[in-house]
Amino acid sequence: MAEAYNIIWDDGSSITRGDGQPTYEGKAAPSYGTDEAKWQIKKFFYDGSDNLVKWVYANGNAGFVHVYDDRAGYTYTFTGS
Repeated sequence: MAEAYNIIWDDGSSITRGDGQPTYEGKAAPSYGTDEAKWQIKKFFYDGSDNLVKWVYANGNAGFVHVYDDRAGYTYTFTGS
């Protein structure tokens, strides 16, 4: 049986893209609040034409250990084009 997750897409209000698409994705079990350190968070990087280039995990960690409410304060290291 597949595990159920609560998934939140940031609507671009933290970092705005030209087309208003999400820049973050948070994933956690449905029972956890966005203020609990139980989230896996990804940040998406786009080129100047709003094409997805790459995504990276918060602090380089794919674990369910982050607070979604703090997503803008984590480090997201992206090198390349």
